[in-house]
Amino acid sequence: MNIRYLLFLLIPCFFFKVGYSQQDTLKISLRQADSLLVNRNLSLVAARYQVDAAKAQAVQAKLFQNPSFSAEFSLYNQDSHTFLDISYPEGNKSFALSQVFQVAGQRMTGYRLAAEAAKMTELEYYDLSRSLKYQLHRSFFTVCYMSRAVAVIDNQLGLLYETLKGYKGQYQKGNISMKDYSRLEASYLELSNDKTGIIDEINENEKNLRVILADTRFILPCPLNTEPAKYRNPGLKLPDLIALAIENRPDYKMNGSMIKQGELNLSLQKRTAVPDLNIGLDYSQNGNYIRNYTGLSIGMPLPVFNRNKGNIRMAASQLEEYKVNGEQAKIGVEADVMAAYNKMHELDAEYGRIDTSLVVQVTELSSGILENYRRKNISLLEFTDLFEAFSQSVIDFYQISTSRISAFEELNYVTGIELFK
Repeated sequence: MNIRYLLFLLIPCFFFKVGYSQQDTLKISLRQADSLLVNRNLSLVAARYQVDAAKAQAVQAKLFQNPSFSAEFSLYNQDSHTFLDISYPEGNKSFALSQVFQVAGQRMTGYRLAAEAAKMTELEYYDLSRSLKYQLHRSFFTVCYMSRAVAVIDNQLGLLYETLKGYKGQYQKGNISMKDYSRLEASYLELSNDKTGIIDEINENEKNLRVILADTRFILPCPLNTEPAKYRNPGLKLPDLIALAIENRPDYKMNGSMIKQGELNLSLQKRTAVPDLNIGLDYSQNGNYIRNYTGLSIGMPLPVFNRNKGNIRMAASQLEEYKVNGEQAKIGVEADVMAAYNKMHELDAEYGRIDTSLVVQVTELSSGILENYRRKNISLLEFTDLFEAFSQSVIDFYQISTSRISAFEELNYVTGIELFK
């Protein structure tokens, strides 16, 4: 890749003019965009609250049940004809204190289940962050490169418009045929339509940037010199990338978390079948067979009709479902990495075959063929064909540049880590 092309690729941001000059514009590098994503994206902010809520549920699940206290007072003493007689020794008052004990370890199992659910909520947050970052980077470079394409096309349109304006007078005077004039006009309209389509793509991706970064201003990507240059073949083999994806992808880890939750839920349902033990202390001033009676009570529900069999069977079926889903997810991860790996190699190779010097010199070449046409050194057909070819080469180059970086970003996405730094 020659120095002239590098200078052209890293052209300053003010070169691009797609309607931003009269707008409130935010110019950012890719690193700044990533920082704004973490701090300002509203979906991520909401997801962080979900993580906090899930952790709070785990804290709640670890707590013991509260003890139960009750009191009883004599409403009417028939001997003394006294209401609410709690006097000593003739009146009566009774107190009871009880505590439920889960003797089969239900509390700690429930806590571990809630903690695993909180861990999965964190994984969902990281997966959302991964997806948003992928969308951000794709839109960032699409706006960046296609804006550069529009800048070059604007120059091409300017050259063609000046020629068309001059030939319009010649056509009106009858010095050139309607066929020749129409041919020039058709070339201008075709290039103008190409520009319109590109601007629509820019606007759509720029809108995505504003939504992702939660900013109402126009977003103008200005990548640092090192940011586009970092996208190069990492030299990793496909099996290594698959292993990295299985180790790092949060959506794949969520399947493991679901299996763990299924195991804990099955254990909890089995433990729930064991009755809880209720132990209490009772005191009665005059309400029992002796005065100032103190007693110890022990009780539990008898598992005669309900042994929680339905919930145990349901938990066992859910666990098998989660295991099957985990196997399917692994196949999906392998397929994702393989497709992204092949796509990256194909586009990187295609990009390497491009004659970048033609893109750098397109303005100079267009002016040259225009001058040759004016001097009648080439025909109108040759002129329009060459002009359209040069213009299309610029569009194709920037589209391939965008697709290539998107392919590298897709490989980042499907492996769950940043391979290119």
